[in-house]
Amino acid sequence: MLAAAEERVRGDQPKISVRTTFLPDDPRTALIEATRDAELLVVGSHGYGTFAGMLLGSVSHALLHQAPCPLAVARITR
Repeated sequence: MLAAAEERVRGDQPKISVRTTFLPDDPRTALIEATRDAELLVVGSHGYGTFAGMLLGSVSHALLHQAPCPLAVARITR
């Protein structure tokens, strides 16, 4: 699924650099560390926070406050 998403981005936007990295850490720490030199971080959010109806999940909420670069949160609906 990840490979297919990367190929779509590369096909649609060949000038955009896409990097795949596996970091064995909790998601918040791994994403913050991985984006130290990024121009943009894009994450998805189901919105499964503590309270029903929250717009952001715990990871995207933490990144909103701690990401070292601009952050885009794409709402994932099912």
